[in-house]
Amino acid sequence: MFQWLGRRTKKLANSASRKAAVPLMQSMYLFLKDLYVAIFKQEKGPSETFDEAMLRFQLTEDDLRERKKSFQIQLIIYTVGSIFMVGYTFYLIKAGHWMSMTFSVVLMIYLIVSALKSHFWIFQIKKRKLGCTLQEWLNASIKEPN
Repeated sequence: MFQWLGRRTKKLANSASRKAAVPLMQSMYLFLKDLYVAIFKQEKGPSETFDEAMLRFQLTEDDLRERKKSFQIQLIIYTVGSIFMVGYTFYLIKAGHWMSMTFSVVLMIYLIVSALKSHFWIFQIKKRKLGCTLQEWLNASIKEPN
């Protein structure tokens, strides 16, 4: 009798989980589709030049130098932090602390992405161009490291 009860319960659980999984899979599919479109198929809107943006935000050359310097400081902090997190992550892997390692990997990815974002903003200020593409940024970063 207990085996029959176990099979019935398992059968009900499987059918319920399948019914719950369908909307979840649909929402995940729609999220990934929207993410793909947002990243790779951006529509060109009305573009604004760097000088027009400076006028709109009432920025001076001194303001740009200050912002570039603050982005450089952020870049250094994020880079040092991510290097530290790489070492700490390897320590956690060696020690076998898997949950802590997972959190440190997430934090490390956040720090790396923040460093890249700061570098990209420095690049836009340096080139005095808004809306630079990833290809322009990578080419300039490889060709002229400073």
